Amino acid sequence: MSCITPVLKAMQGHPESPRLWEHHCDKIIRKIGFTPTTHEPCLYWGIVKGHKTYLKQQVDDFAVAAVNEEDTHKVFDDIDDRLSMPMKRQGLITLFNGIDIFQSTYYVKMSVQTYIQKMATKYAGKWDKELEQMGNRPLPMLARKEFWRKFMNSEGPRLKDGSADTEYQEQMKKAFGFGY
Repeated sequence: MSCITPVLKAMQGHPESPRLWEHHCDKIIRKIGFTPTTHEPCLYWGIVKGHKTYLKQQVDDFAVAAVNEEDTHKVFDDIDDRLSMPMKRQGLITLFNGIDIFQSTYYVKMSVQTYIQKMATKYAGKWDKELEQMGNRPLPMLARKEFWRKFMNSEGPRLKDGSADTEYQEQMKKAFGFGY
């Protein structure tokens, strides 16, 4: 005797699950008043309590860029009302899909420093061997930790009183076409 049970929801691991989940999330996000951007269908924008707000959806991760925390909670509450299980809210994000996020009152900085550090740690031995095999060919930058530490912490020329050498900086701007 065999029994057939219809599956009414996508199951984890099924080939159609990611597409169905994406479609499900898209419908929810549109219902709460967000519109996908033209070139990034998983990046949405909408007006929440009179403020322009952005929402990024990546599989089961949601990130909201809003004027204040209250607007962010409103968006998450609206999404939660339409899900069968509540979302886990993690507060102010510092990492989203491998990208470091630093938020301040004046700007948001995004970088891949953590990712690069993990890659450098994982492959450092291999890269060192490849550099040895290259022999005496010139490299654009030294790969030694000491060099990078000095390079990243270096400052421009200073005058005897410790202030920045603005005359030198102006010469550099003219020579290279950009300022520091």
